[in-house]
Amino acid sequence: MGGIGLALLLVAEFSFVLWVRGVSLREYFATRDPVLGTVYYIMLLVFAVMPVFVG
Repeated sequence: MGGIGLALLLVAEFSFVLWVRGVSLREYFATRDPVLGTVYYIMLLVFAVMPVFVG
């Protein structure tokens, strides 16, 4: 369940956010702040594994 949620979240982000900001995927990753980007990706992993801990 968490993997499906993560996949849907990433599809929404990469399609909608990149379209709204008007940047490519490469530019998106190049402009990420190293610290905030790392925290964001850790939180995505927490989001994905949370159903395991709740269930």
